[in-house]
Amino acid sequence: MQPNLRRPSLIEPGLVLDHLRSIGKKGLKMYLEYLVTQRKSNEEKHHTELAFLYIEELKNLLQSDEAKAKIEEITNDFISLKDPAKTYLSFLQNQPTEDLLSHERAKLMSFLQTYIRYDAEVVLNKLLEIPVLKAELAIVYGKLNEHEKALCILINDLKDFRGAEVYCLYAGRMVCKLSSKKQADKKIVEDKNLVATRRTLFLMLLKVYLQIQNENGMVEEIINLLNAQAVYLDTTEVMGLLPECWSVEMLNEFLIRSLRQNYHDYREGQVLKGLCRGQNTITSFELYQAYQKIGPTVIDQNRLCSKCKKYISGSNFMRQPNGDIEHVQCNFEQREDINNTNGVNGTATVSDPLSNNI
Repeated sequence: MQPNLRRPSLIEPGLVLDHLRSIGKKGLKMYLEYLVTQRKSNEEKHHTELAFLYIEELKNLLQSDEAKAKIEEITNDFISLKDPAKTYLSFLQNQPTEDLLSHERAKLMSFLQTYIRYDAEVVLNKLLEIPVLKAELAIVYGKLNEHEKALCILINDLKDFRGAEVYCLYAGRMVCKLSSKKQADKKIVEDKNLVATRRTLFLMLLKVYLQIQNENGMVEEIINLLNAQAVYLDTTEVMGLLPECWSVEMLNEFLIRSLRQNYHDYREGQVLKGLCRGQNTITSFELYQAYQKIGPTVIDQNRLCSKCKKYISGSNFMRQPNGDIEHVQCNFEQREDINNTNGVNGTATVSDPLSNNI
């Protein structure tokens, strides 16, 4: 007897989840991870419940004051590092492997960043119960398009200036692993649909910077932002926001880059306009040549339609390639007759073999 090689049918996930909930959270989390990451479940409740389990694990780890102090220590270490190439997320991922708290946070952030089917409002309310999880809050605020709140957390609480710029570049996403600068710049330039969003976010980021401009080092950060992201910032809007006491010399590089970009956009528009004009000229010349080749069509009072043999009157006529003149309506009716005939012939062709078999 041949063995049954058919794959057994899957058990209903809902039944498995109900059973696992009554046993413990460890197995429940593993099964939800299987559903979400491997089975690619589209169920919002699966994604939301898994996010809840990750948050609950962190909440349990943060019961002690020592764990909360550890988060503050990591944040302070990041702020004191002042590495312009590092974001808070990448710094967190580079913590020692024995630092369970940091790696659990990185795991939660990766989930919140990668998957979009969880209920962001519900997850946000859960995260608000743990105020020390600032970066996680910023990610969820980004999912909810509350970008100003996310940027305020990155700047005011984490001092993650590089992360804030990355957030704006990726239109509300906090990227953990950045590609090389050339690859990132290429992707940014190619994705034209996000340019408007980036402009809005960088202007919002500038406003957040200006709210704390009196703090030490903020003027330098503002200048760095203007110089690095001049392509996304409108000169008129920026000049209207900056303090009047700032000198032109401070903004020299930004103004040069911005004006250069504006001139580039203008010249690019002129090139496109010239190309379109040239294409129109070519098309017009081809049409002129066709008219010259065909020659004029003269309609007099004795001209008859080649189909219905009635007089041609008015402008409702057409000329066939062979020179025949006919009414547009006559040509239309002829085409309909041909189509109907083809349809009938097609049916007869299909039925003939059947009639021969009888």
